Amino acid sequence: MPLTAKRSTYTASAAPASEAFGGPSVRGGGGGGGGGGTAASAGFTGVGSLAGGGGGGGTINHAAPSTRNAAPSTRLAPSVAQQGTYATVPSEYIYTVGILTISDTAAKHPDTDTSGPWIRSVLESHPADAFRIVGQATVPDEIEQIRKYVKLWTDQHRCALVLTTGGTGFGVRDSTTEAITPLITKMTPALTHALTTFSLKKTTYAVLSRAITGIRQPAGHGTPGTLIVCMPGSIKAVRDYCDFLFGDANPGLILHALDLVQGGTGKEVHKEMSQAGGSVHARTSSSSSSSGIGSYSPSVAQFSAAGKLGTHIAAASLHSHVHSQGVQSHQSPRPRTVQGTDGGAAYITHDPTGAASTRHRISPYPILDLDQALGLIDRFTPSPNMPRITTSTNPGLSGTPLVTTTSLSILPTPHAVGSGLRGHVLAEDVRATADLPSGPTSNVDGYAVSANDTAIGEYKVITASTLARRLRDGAAGASMPRHGEVYRINTGQGLPLGTDAVVMVEDTVLVEAALSSSATAPAGEERRIRILAQVDVGENVRPKGSDVSKGTVVLQKGTTLGALGGEIGTLAFVGRKEVLVYPKPRVAVLSTGTELLDVSLAPGMKRTAEEGGASPRSVGAAVLAAAEITAQQQPWGFTVYDSNRPGLIAAIEGQGFEVIDLGIVGDDLEATTKALRRGLKHADIVITTGGTSMGESDLLKPIIERELRGAIHFGRVAMKPGKPTTFATIAATDPNEIDRLLFALPGNPASALVCFYVFVLPSLRKLAGYNPTTPLSMHQQYAERGGGRAGMGGMGASVEDDSREPMGNPWSLPKVTVVLAQSVMTDSRPEFHRVVVRAENGQFVAYSTGSQRSSGMHSMATANALVCVPARRKDTPIYRIEAGEKVEAILLG
Repeated sequence: MPLTAKRSTYTASAAPASEAFGGPSVRGGGGGGGGGGTAASAGFTGVGSLAGGGGGGGTINHAAPSTRNAAPSTRLAPSVAQQGTYATVPSEYIYTVGILTISDTAAKHPDTDTSGPWIRSVLESHPADAFRIVGQATVPDEIEQIRKYVKLWTDQHRCALVLTTGGTGFGVRDSTTEAITPLITKMTPALTHALTTFSLKKTTYAVLSRAITGIRQPAGHGTPGTLIVCMPGSIKAVRDYCDFLFGDANPGLILHALDLVQGGTGKEVHKEMSQAGGSVHARTSSSSSSSGIGSYSPSVAQFSAAGKLGTHIAAASLHSHVHSQGVQSHQSPRPRTVQGTDGGAAYITHDPTGAASTRHRISPYPILDLDQALGLIDRFTPSPNMPRITTSTNPGLSGTPLVTTTSLSILPTPHAVGSGLRGHVLAEDVRATADLPSGPTSNVDGYAVSANDTAIGEYKVITASTLARRLRDGAAGASMPRHGEVYRINTGQGLPLGTDAVVMVEDTVLVEAALSSSATAPAGEERRIRILAQVDVGENVRPKGSDVSKGTVVLQKGTTLGALGGEIGTLAFVGRKEVLVYPKPRVAVLSTGTELLDVSLAPGMKRTAEEGGASPRSVGAAVLAAAEITAQQQPWGFTVYDSNRPGLIAAIEGQGFEVIDLGIVGDDLEATTKALRRGLKHADIVITTGGTSMGESDLLKPIIERELRGAIHFGRVAMKPGKPTTFATIAATDPNEIDRLLFALPGNPASALVCFYVFVLPSLRKLAGYNPTTPLSMHQQYAERGGGRAGMGGMGASVEDDSREPMGNPWSLPKVTVVLAQSVMTDSRPEFHRVVVRAENGQFVAYSTGSQRSSGMHSMATANALVCVPARRKDTPIYRIEAGEKVEAILLG
């Protein structure tokens, strides 16, 4: 069900999620005539009757979770205006946009917002089809809330354009200008002046606007940025601004600006301008639209929700016939995705619905070095202090809602001190709230004395009960020993007043004991002792605060609360009842393959993930086949037990993370897509096994790219086992959520488990708040050197720019040097050899687990480390590393 944020003023649409998106439905903000609008295919949104004012569409509106499409192509598109000649507009990218309405009133009553929905309708009906809205929200006139969303869209989602409306006037609560100005790294005064001048031509009241524009470069100077345009709040002013930016007044202006802001050169635009006689839009008459941007705003009827993402608009095209102005413009049918100049689709993956003959013979994904792949995982794994989904109940069984309630949790969260903290990471420094010990205490068992007044000799023994009785009787000096008395004390007890040292019991002898019980002492109680040695002041005493003084940090932020007990015991030691920790990421696990059987089910029963798995961890219920599945009934002639899920689930839970078992799906496009969407809805990370290679039924890469609109950051890695390992991110459709991570691991059992430890576990450790192994992650170092384009990826994106330098991952498991007990063969790729490491004669010795064939899970049995066998070099080939040589190994546990 759609999400409702707990700590902000917006709510999500109540419409059901679109199957095309796998996320919240997209709803328009149409007015009374248009209602709330409907979800449409390919990321489009119904806009309702805009003239009727704001409708009940809600104030979180999200389109398909796509990022800039970085396919290296230029497509033919009409000019921004609907009139005049067409021009070739450079559209190498699809530009992502965030829209923010800033209004106290609209925050309380979302249906009063007309400006935000208007901006959305303009972008979605733009003839160049170059915009994708990844976030829309409404906030009150509060500086911090305004900055929260703008920074989220600029810094996290790397939007090309952020448009705000409201809060730019002279009102006492208007604060947009103050909120945005500190975020801008490059001012754009000419654009601000042009917008103001354009508005002044319509009304003199435009002088009361403090609207600003500028560019934010979150990664620093010389890196791609975001254009921010702050518009006034009135619908009339917004129409004027949109007319200037997106209408026929300045065709191609905004696309040219965004191309430059995002790192382009603008050469294509200049070329087209020169070919068109100096203007991208060659008018045939004086044809300024009297209706402004509304002249090409489509109606709801012009959109259709009749297909998957990437299909054409059902009406084939948008038509605009402006007969009243003497010019007829016609837009020919256009695909919803960017197309290559050779007529081929911009998707990297093959169409999984096509014939087997259409699949790739050579993988379109470059083989990355291991360090490059690990660096990309570091780069695209969010930091642990981003909000993410939490659910209040376990998913229901078949026929019941998958989630009872879902809320957004603001990290970090408090957790009661106890054994349940094991595996969590502290999100705060823990300080002592008082001196420990709170007063002087004894280090030994013995007798507390006043050192200067207690020479060698005999003394009367008193105890705590003696002092308590004197206090009850109101005797003078009842809280301290009297002259000639010593106070019997145990280790750790506090010294009574008047004492400053402790005589060890070993330095005394008993002189007299009580022969019978009395009102003051039981039989056998010590009455008198003889002290054999005089002590100094402070001897055998722990001073106040000597263990830890008030305010001292006893556990630092980022400390892992381990299972050995020291950290949790320390929390109790300083009296903490609860502590802030990073919630552990939730992991969904899915096995793919028609040949797979679930070993946990009764013979003859087969589980699929169309409705989820049957275990307590699963999302949904099992679908069990009633008929016996035999080798003869299967067209491929055999079935195998699924060992990937049980092994991965054990490994994930062994690391202390929660698992959602998605079960097994066959090699079916629809079933696999549904299972993945279910996992993406409930988990931070989704792990799949199988379906990542070049076979006819290998569906994971096409589904990620085409159905989920994910960004595949790498699809092959130079390693053994695990060459077809795939890593992708699925853009979040809500500003309060992190992007989901998806690891598509190979289907061979040993490969899947090895790749979990090499690739997935570092990502889990980072999400959970673990400290990196280096103070500055390699990604941060790379960014500081100016390498790469921030926010790369997206549908059809090339990963080459994402992998220019090896980076590694500082959240990887630690390595140690080991001595090989047996020789191992080398390969053209680096190999992870499964071993058992033992400590022998002051060094670690690695024993192979035997056959390393990736299809055999038993090579991981008893393994506690992975030996890193370097790749064989072409110039000096070494085919074997001999026993006794030293190599590095990753410790698994």
